[in-house]
Amino acid sequence: MLFFILQSGRAEEKEIFDQLNTAFDNIAKDPFCGIQVPKRLIPKIYFMKYLN
Repeated sequence: MLFFILQSGRAEEKEIFDQLNTAFDNIAKDPFCGIQVPKRLIPKIYFMKYLN
């Protein structure tokens, strides 16, 4: 998986890998963490495509 290539890359890539892992852990603990996008800003096509 390309994601794990970041772990053995340069210092910047390792930092990105660590930040992504932290974000994934936070989402796993609390799926509602972070910025909530108001429903009025979500394009209607997504509702039609993924919620039907």
